[in-house]
This record gives sequence, C-alpha cells and structure tokens, in this order.
Amino acid sequence: MSLDFAKLSFPLAKKDDLPQLIRIMVRAYESLSLKYLKRRYGPPGYDSEYAHIDWLVHGPYYKILYDGDIVGGFILDHRRDILFLNYFFIDVPFQHKGIGTHVLRFLNALSTYCIEANTPDWAIQNQQFYTKNGFKQVDTYFDDDLGFTLYFYQKFK
Repeated sequence: MSLDFAKLSFPLAKKDDLPQLIRIMVRAYESLSLKYLKRRYGPPGYDSEYAHIDWLVHGPYYKILYDGDIVGGFILDHRRDILFLNYFFIDVPFQHKGIGTHVLRFLNALSTYCIEANTPDWAIQNQQFYTKNGFKQVDTYFDDDLGFTLYFYQKFK
C-alpha cells in the first residue's frame, strides 16, 4: 500500500480518542515485543486508560491521522531545550510506510535544539529507524525495573 502523505496530519488527541489510541498502542508494542522477545510487552502504562488520561493532561499527546482515521500517536515532553519523544506508536498495517519519518519531520519543526528518544536494546527495528533518520545513539542505561538496557538517541537541529 502506497500512502498519499498529503492525507497525514498530527492534531492533538482528545479524551474521546483514547480507547482507539490505547488499542493501537497495545497492538504496536505487543507486535514488536512478540517479534523480538517472543512475549507480549509494552512500556509502563501502555495498556492503562488511567496512564493515557494522565499523558493527555500532561502531554502534549498527538494522534496520527491518515485520511481522517487514527493510525498512531506520540507523546512528548519538553525538557529545557530538548523535545523528548516519550511514546511513539503506529498501527501495524501502517508501519514501514514512511509515516514515522513524517512524524520526525513534524517534531523537528517543533524542536528548538534537540529531539531525544529511547528504545529497548531488543527493539532492533526502532534502533534502525532512529539511525536512518539522523539520530545518534548517545547513551545506554540498564533499567533494573524493566530488566533490559535502554538506548538513548538524539538529533540536533
């Protein structure tokens, strides 16, 4: 399936969007974890309505629309001059089609200095995605609670 990127937009999410965004986030994260970990896994709160409400309130929390339909989302945090991409998910049928690259271009326009993201050591396709889009791995951190290493990536303007 080839996409018409003129049909892509990134408006702020609303409370009514949360049930669909939660379903998409669960599918996206669990699909990736099943591929690499051979079990269902997502970051803390990924399947919790309470967490999504909190992210919506403290966001910004954006939805990814393609031709008016929600196909993903991303949640940001501004830390000084750094725009931190906390969560980023695209529904499985829309992955590997260029949507993620368009989201990063949108983020670059929002950023004043630097965009930062992290991904688990086992999420090979995420690591390749960030590197392909000009991010550099700048740090690693073993998270005892999660039980694996996180790779931190940055892209400067």
